[in-house]
Amino acid sequence: MRGSSDRRPEIVAPAGNLEKLKFAVIYGADAVYFGGGRHNLRIQSDNLAMDDIAEALRFCRERGVRTIFLLNSFLHEKDIAEAERSIAEIKHFAFDAVMVSDPGMLMLVREAGMESEIHLSTQMSTLNHRAARFWTDAFKIEGRMKSIYYVANTTRIYRHAADHAASGGFDEHLPFYRDEQELVSHRPYTGDLFNEFEGGGVISIPYIKKALFLGYKTGAAPDGAALIKTFNPIRRHETVEAIFPISDGIQDGRFTVCEIIDRDGSAVDMARPNAVYRIMFDREMGDDAVLRRRL
Repeated sequence: MRGSSDRRPEIVAPAGNLEKLKFAVIYGADAVYFGGGRHNLRIQSDNLAMDDIAEALRFCRERGVRTIFLLNSFLHEKDIAEAERSIAEIKHFAFDAVMVSDPGMLMLVREAGMESEIHLSTQMSTLNHRAARFWTDAFKIEGRMKSIYYVANTTRIYRHAADHAASGGFDEHLPFYRDEQELVSHRPYTGDLFNEFEGGGVISIPYIKKALFLGYKTGAAPDGAALIKTFNPIRRHETVEAIFPISDGIQDGRFTVCEIIDRDGSAVDMARPNAVYRIMFDREMGDDAVLRRRL
């Protein structure tokens, strides 16, 4: 929560693993939320191991970003003992907040002596105007199981939009916001979810995908080539797009792949997924770039 004189809502971004958490922070989050291996509603996500949690807290604290730990599963009677053990394992971490859905979990957290703020999960629901007004402290971005590209791009758009809604310039940038949000994987956008779709139809609507996440820059080689961790193939001579955190202006641009060098030092025509390559582009690429290909 910001100070009382700053009316801008916090940007609260998802962190499905440590890698995504760091991109959420770099791309403008005020706070990040993440879970451990148990007792959160996205156990299929990578989540964070104990060592990851310690690193996440260090990384966020150094950058003034708040941490929210998820214990938002619903407990059956048989789950209580395990929940108590899980809380005992993490209670020494100085999270800024713990998010819960179950009143029983809330009581276990307090009985364990955790002094973090308690946040109520979205599973508590918002169905009336009083509840809607209650939730205006933050814009919480969903998507812990989404890609690094989704987290980075959505976070930076929310960050930029919130800042410019407060200081002016929001309308000027609205076409950019809309265009960029069309380029992340999503179902159709709507301003009236309750009335626009009939029954349970939303569940069956397929995702819209207009761009493919290719990878991100991890650093630079002595010869000026970018070190790129790949998630999808990148081919020599193709032109890719790179997005960046927005600070002194929008720096996004197109880059042509001139040369690809693999870990053995050999030139190759294609960078395969899940590896780090030295890639020489037609011009220098800035730090923290996330690469995509339009579809």
